[in-house]
Amino acid sequence: MKVAPSIEQWLKTKGYSPSIENRGIITDEMAKVLARFLDNSYTKEDEQLLVGKVPSWTGRIDGLMFSGGVSDCMYHEELMCTSFQDIGMTLATSIKENKELAYWEWEKPVETIRATVLGAGTHTTEISGATIEVNDSHLPVRNIPVYRIDFQGVLEQGIEGMTKAVQDAITIYDPQREGQNFAFYLTNLPYLSFRDIQLLTFAFTEALKQKPNQQQPLIIVMDSDYGKVLGQTLLANQPEKPVICIDQTQVEHGDYLDIGRLLRSGVVPVVVKTLTFHN
Repeated sequence: MKVAPSIEQWLKTKGYSPSIENRGIITDEMAKVLARFLDNSYTKEDEQLLVGKVPSWTGRIDGLMFSGGVSDCMYHEELMCTSFQDIGMTLATSIKENKELAYWEWEKPVETIRATVLGAGTHTTEISGATIEVNDSHLPVRNIPVYRIDFQGVLEQGIEGMTKAVQDAITIYDPQREGQNFAFYLTNLPYLSFRDIQLLTFAFTEALKQKPNQQQPLIIVMDSDYGKVLGQTLLANQPEKPVICIDQTQVEHGDYLDIGRLLRSGVVPVVVKTLTFHN
Protein backbone atom coordinates (compact mmCIF):
# COMPACT_ATOMS: atom_id res chain seq x y z
CA MET A 1 0.00 0.00 0.00
CA LYS A 2 1.72 3.19 -1.21
CA VAL A 3 1.20 6.36 0.84
CA ALA A 4 2.39 9.96 0.64
CA PRO A 5 5.31 10.90 2.95
CA SER A 6 3.08 13.17 5.06
CA ILE A 7 0.53 10.37 5.53
CA GLU A 8 3.31 7.93 6.38
CA GLN A 9 4.55 10.25 9.15
CA TRP A 10 1.01 10.69 10.46
CA LEU A 11 0.49 6.92 10.51
CA LYS A 12 3.68 6.48 12.55
CA THR A 13 2.42 8.90 15.19
CA LYS A 14 -0.88 6.96 15.30
CA GLY A 15 0.89 3.61 15.51
CA TYR A 16 -0.60 2.21 12.28
CA SER A 17 1.17 0.47 9.44
CA PRO A 18 0.17 1.42 5.88
CA SER A 19 -1.42 -1.92 5.00
CA ILE A 20 -4.55 -2.99 3.14
CA GLU A 21 -5.81 -4.61 6.33
CA ASN A 22 -5.70 -1.27 8.18
CA ARG A 23 -7.32 0.72 5.36
CA GLY A 24 -10.71 1.07 7.06
CA ILE A 25 -9.17 2.03 10.41
CA ILE A 26 -7.00 4.65 8.71
CA THR A 27 -9.88 6.25 6.78
CA ASP A 28 -12.03 6.27 9.93
CA GLU A 29 -9.28 8.26 11.64
CA MET A 30 -9.09 10.62 8.65
CA ALA A 31 -12.81 11.29 8.92
CA LYS A 32 -12.39 12.08 12.62
CA VAL A 33 -9.57 14.51 11.81
CA LEU A 34 -11.79 16.22 9.23
CA ALA A 35 -14.53 16.65 11.83
CA ARG A 36 -12.08 18.14 14.32
CA PHE A 37 -10.87 20.69 11.76
CA LEU A 38 -14.43 21.70 10.97
CA ASP A 39 -15.17 22.02 14.68
CA ASN A 40 -11.92 23.95 15.25
CA SER A 41 -10.82 21.37 17.84
CA TYR A 42 -7.92 19.88 15.89
CA THR A 43 -4.62 18.85 17.46
CA LYS A 44 -1.01 19.40 16.47
CA GLU A 45 -0.93 15.79 15.35
CA ASP A 46 -3.89 16.44 13.02
CA GLU A 47 -1.99 19.24 11.28
CA GLN A 48 0.23 16.65 9.60
CA LEU A 49 -2.64 15.96 7.18
CA LEU A 50 -3.02 19.60 6.16
CA VAL A 51 -2.11 20.93 2.73
CA GLY A 52 -1.59 24.65 3.30
CA LYS A 53 -2.35 26.73 6.35
CA VAL A 54 -4.44 25.85 9.38
CA PRO A 55 -8.10 26.97 9.16
CA SER A 56 -8.57 30.71 9.78
CA TRP A 57 -12.36 30.91 9.99
CA THR A 58 -13.93 32.04 13.24
CA GLY A 59 -17.66 31.68 12.56
CA ARG A 60 -19.81 28.59 12.80
CA ILE A 61 -19.97 26.29 9.77
CA ASP A 62 -23.59 25.89 8.67
CA GLY A 63 -23.29 23.01 6.25
CA LEU A 64 -20.99 20.72 4.29
CA MET A 65 -20.62 20.06 0.57
CA PHE A 66 -18.08 17.62 -0.84
CA SER A 67 -16.48 17.64 -4.28
CA GLY A 68 -13.93 15.54 -6.11
CA GLY A 69 -13.51 11.84 -6.69
CA VAL A 70 -14.27 10.80 -3.11
CA SER A 71 -17.51 12.80 -3.13
CA ASP A 72 -18.56 11.01 -6.30
CA CYS A 73 -18.25 7.76 -4.34
CA MET A 74 -20.24 9.29 -1.46
CA TYR A 75 -23.17 10.59 -3.48
CA HIS A 76 -23.41 7.78 -6.06
CA GLU A 77 -23.83 4.48 -4.29
CA GLU A 78 -23.79 2.59 -7.59
CA LEU A 79 -20.02 3.21 -7.67
CA MET A 80 -19.46 1.33 -4.41
CA CYS A 81 -18.89 -1.92 -6.28
CA THR A 82 -16.16 -0.31 -8.42
CA SER A 83 -12.46 -0.50 -7.58
CA PHE A 84 -10.21 2.48 -8.34
CA GLN A 85 -7.15 0.86 -6.73
CA ASP A 86 -7.01 3.49 -3.96
CA ILE A 87 -8.70 4.33 -0.65
CA GLY A 88 -11.38 6.52 -2.25
CA MET A 89 -14.29 4.14 -1.66
CA THR A 90 -13.23 3.32 1.87
CA LEU A 91 -12.73 6.99 2.73
CA ALA A 92 -16.17 7.82 1.28
CA THR A 93 -17.73 5.20 3.55
CA SER A 94 -15.84 6.49 6.60
CA ILE A 95 -17.00 10.05 5.96
CA LYS A 96 -20.62 8.99 5.44
CA GLU A 97 -20.66 6.92 8.63
CA ASN A 98 -18.81 9.38 10.88
CA LYS A 99 -21.12 10.55 13.68
CA GLU A 100 -19.31 13.86 14.22
CA LEU A 101 -19.68 14.87 10.57
CA ALA A 102 -23.39 14.04 10.76
CA TYR A 103 -23.72 17.00 13.14
CA TRP A 104 -23.66 19.38 10.16
CA GLU A 105 -26.25 19.64 7.44
CA TRP A 106 -25.06 18.09 4.20
CA GLU A 107 -25.88 19.63 0.84
CA LYS A 108 -25.46 17.66 -2.34
CA PRO A 109 -23.83 19.61 -5.17
CA VAL A 110 -25.29 19.65 -8.65
CA GLU A 111 -22.00 18.32 -10.01
CA THR A 112 -19.40 16.48 -7.94
CA ILE A 113 -16.67 16.25 -10.60
CA ARG A 114 -14.88 12.93 -10.77
CA ALA A 115 -11.51 14.46 -9.83
CA THR A 116 -10.83 17.44 -7.62
CA VAL A 117 -8.37 18.84 -10.17
CA LEU A 118 -9.65 18.78 -13.72
CA GLY A 119 -6.16 19.03 -15.14
CA ALA A 120 -4.41 21.63 -17.20
CA GLY A 121 -7.21 23.64 -18.74
CA THR A 122 -4.98 25.69 -20.99
CA HIS A 123 -1.42 25.38 -22.24
CA THR A 124 0.31 28.56 -23.39
CA THR A 125 3.66 28.15 -25.12
CA GLU A 126 5.95 31.16 -24.94
CA ILE A 127 9.57 32.12 -25.52
CA SER A 128 11.38 33.88 -22.72
CA GLY A 129 13.23 37.15 -23.19
CA ALA A 130 16.84 37.03 -24.32
CA THR A 131 18.14 38.82 -21.20
CA ILE A 132 17.95 35.78 -18.95
CA GLU A 133 20.24 33.84 -16.63
CA VAL A 134 19.76 30.06 -16.60
CA ASN A 135 21.78 27.07 -15.46
CA ASP A 136 21.16 24.79 -18.43
CA SER A 137 22.35 21.70 -16.55
CA HIS A 138 19.20 21.99 -14.40
CA LEU A 139 16.88 22.21 -17.40
CA PRO A 140 14.34 21.11 -18.40
CA VAL A 141 12.04 21.45 -15.40
CA ARG A 142 8.39 20.41 -15.46
CA ASN A 143 5.22 21.08 -13.50
CA ILE A 144 6.70 23.79 -11.29
CA PRO A 145 3.96 25.66 -9.37
CA VAL A 146 4.10 29.46 -9.32
CA TYR A 147 3.89 31.81 -6.34
CA ARG A 148 3.15 35.43 -7.28
CA ILE A 149 4.87 38.35 -5.51
CA ASP A 150 3.28 41.65 -6.54
CA PHE A 151 5.46 44.72 -5.85
CA GLN A 152 2.65 47.09 -6.88
CA GLY A 153 5.23 49.49 -8.27
CA VAL A 154 6.98 49.99 -4.90
CA LEU A 155 10.30 48.22 -4.33
CA GLU A 156 10.39 48.84 -0.57
CA GLN A 157 6.95 47.27 -0.13
CA GLY A 158 8.00 44.13 -1.95
CA ILE A 159 11.26 43.85 -0.01
CA GLU A 160 9.51 44.26 3.34
CA GLY A 161 7.10 41.45 2.50
CA MET A 162 9.70 39.11 1.00
CA THR A 163 10.24 36.95 4.10
CA LYS A 164 6.52 36.41 4.57
CA ALA A 165 6.04 35.74 0.84
CA VAL A 166 8.62 32.94 0.89
CA GLN A 167 7.12 31.55 4.09
CA ASP A 168 3.63 31.54 2.55
CA ALA A 169 4.93 29.86 -0.62
CA ILE A 170 6.50 27.08 1.47
CA THR A 171 3.25 26.68 3.43
CA ILE A 172 1.25 26.27 0.21
CA TYR A 173 3.59 24.18 -1.95
CA ASP A 174 5.82 22.40 0.58
CA PRO A 175 3.80 22.22 3.83
CA GLN A 176 5.63 19.13 5.10
CA ARG A 177 9.00 20.68 4.22
CA GLU A 178 9.94 17.79 1.97
CA GLY A 179 11.83 20.00 -0.49
CA GLN A 180 9.15 20.45 -3.18
CA ASN A 181 10.36 23.18 -5.52
CA PHE A 182 8.32 26.10 -6.87
CA ALA A 183 8.87 29.30 -8.85
CA PHE A 184 8.53 32.93 -7.80
CA TYR A 185 6.81 35.34 -10.16
CA LEU A 186 8.00 38.90 -9.51
CA THR A 187 5.53 41.31 -11.08
CA ASN A 188 4.78 45.05 -11.17
CA LEU A 189 8.34 45.99 -10.31
CA PRO A 190 9.24 49.68 -10.56
CA TYR A 191 12.26 50.93 -12.50
CA LEU A 192 15.30 49.39 -10.80
CA SER A 193 18.78 50.83 -10.55
CA PHE A 194 21.73 48.51 -9.93
CA ARG A 195 21.60 49.46 -6.25
CA ASP A 196 17.92 48.48 -6.21
CA ILE A 197 18.83 45.12 -7.74
CA GLN A 198 21.38 44.59 -4.98
CA LEU A 199 18.81 45.44 -2.28
CA LEU A 200 16.30 43.07 -3.84
CA THR A 201 18.92 40.33 -4.11
CA PHE A 202 19.92 40.67 -0.45
CA ALA A 203 16.30 40.54 0.75
CA PHE A 204 15.53 37.57 -1.49
CA THR A 205 18.65 35.67 -0.42
CA GLU A 206 17.85 36.14 3.27
CA ALA A 207 14.20 35.12 2.81
CA LEU A 208 15.16 31.99 0.86
CA LYS A 209 17.10 30.62 3.84
CA GLN A 210 13.70 29.34 5.03
CA LYS A 211 13.55 26.78 2.20
CA PRO A 212 14.33 23.26 3.46
CA ASN A 213 16.29 22.23 0.35
CA GLN A 214 18.99 24.76 -0.39
CA GLN A 215 20.46 22.70 -3.24
CA GLN A 216 17.51 22.88 -5.63
CA PRO A 217 17.56 25.58 -8.32
CA LEU A 218 16.03 28.96 -7.58
CA ILE A 219 13.41 29.57 -10.27
CA ILE A 220 12.33 33.18 -10.88
CA VAL A 221 9.93 34.47 -13.52
CA MET A 222 9.59 38.18 -14.28
CA ASP A 223 7.39 40.16 -16.63
CA SER A 224 9.91 43.01 -16.76
CA ASP A 225 13.32 42.97 -18.42
CA TYR A 226 15.56 42.27 -15.39
CA GLY A 227 16.16 38.54 -15.70
CA LYS A 228 19.88 38.57 -16.48
CA VAL A 229 20.95 41.30 -14.06
CA LEU A 230 18.96 39.81 -11.16
CA GLY A 231 20.12 36.28 -11.95
CA GLN A 232 23.78 37.29 -12.19
CA THR A 233 23.59 39.31 -8.97
CA LEU A 234 22.07 36.32 -7.16
CA LEU A 235 24.88 34.14 -8.51
CA ALA A 236 27.49 36.66 -7.35
CA ASN A 237 26.06 36.39 -3.82
CA GLN A 238 25.70 32.59 -3.88
CA PRO A 239 27.85 31.09 -6.68
CA GLU A 240 27.03 27.53 -5.57
CA LYS A 241 23.25 27.96 -5.94
CA PRO A 242 21.74 27.11 -9.36
CA VAL A 243 19.62 29.95 -10.76
CA ILE A 244 16.96 29.90 -13.46
CA CYS A 245 15.84 33.51 -13.91
CA ILE A 246 13.70 34.28 -16.96
CA ASP A 247 11.88 37.44 -17.99
CA GLN A 248 9.27 38.80 -20.42
CA THR A 249 6.96 35.99 -19.32
CA GLN A 250 3.56 36.45 -17.73
CA VAL A 251 2.13 33.84 -15.37
CA GLU A 252 -0.30 33.86 -12.46
CA HIS A 253 -0.41 32.52 -8.93
CA GLY A 254 -1.20 28.79 -9.11
CA ASP A 255 -0.05 28.28 -12.69
CA TYR A 256 2.38 25.46 -13.49
CA LEU A 257 5.50 25.88 -15.60
CA ASP A 258 7.56 23.75 -17.93
CA ILE A 259 10.88 25.37 -18.89
CA GLY A 260 12.88 23.77 -21.68
CA ARG A 261 16.61 23.76 -22.42
CA LEU A 262 18.44 26.87 -23.58
CA LEU A 263 18.17 27.39 -27.33
CA ARG A 264 20.99 28.67 -29.56
CA SER A 265 19.25 32.04 -29.73
CA GLY A 266 19.73 32.47 -25.97
CA VAL A 267 16.10 31.98 -24.99
CA VAL A 268 14.19 29.12 -23.41
CA PRO A 269 10.77 27.70 -24.35
CA VAL A 270 8.18 28.09 -21.59
CA VAL A 271 4.86 26.28 -21.27
CA VAL A 272 2.37 27.88 -18.88
CA LYS A 273 -0.34 25.50 -17.67
CA THR A 274 -3.41 27.03 -16.08
CA LEU A 275 -5.97 24.96 -14.17
CA THR A 276 -9.56 25.79 -14.97
CA PHE A 277 -12.62 25.61 -12.74
CA HIS A 278 -16.24 26.03 -13.81
CA ASN A 279 -17.96 29.05 -12.23
